[in-house]
Amino acid sequence: MEMSQGGLLKVNLNASIKQNRGCGFGCVKERERKRVMATLGAPRDVPGSQNSLEIDALARFALEEHNKKQNALLEFGRVITAKQQVVSGTLYHITLEAKDGGKKKVYETKVWEKPWLNFKEVQEFNLVGDTPAEPSA
Repeated sequence: MEMSQGGLLKVNLNASIKQNRGCGFGCVKERERKRVMATLGAPRDVPGSQNSLEIDALARFALEEHNKKQNALLEFGRVITAKQQVVSGTLYHITLEAKDGGKKKVYETKVWEKPWLNFKEVQEFNLVGDTPAEPSA
């Protein structure tokens, strides 16, 4: 690196590339492309999902649909985790807590959404198990 007369920093790109394990610029771009391609379509965490109104609404929608189909009376508790996967629209993988007869249980659901078509559908809704008992103070 060196400073030009105008105060701009000049960087020797070839020297920087050689420091990258002898790999040329094209190789660096190819590694980055492969990393990005490997993650496209894979489920990814939804940052702040426990406080997201959108995720909360999707979880409640899934619970209401499950209650209608199964003639159940589950009561929504909270979102535990959420992931989203880009498909034709978005497939949300949501882990939630709900009460079943007063007992807290954990469920996993998948909700497929295509907002441009005003489409929302529950793909799965499964019981994972009981919520672990909270330690008493």
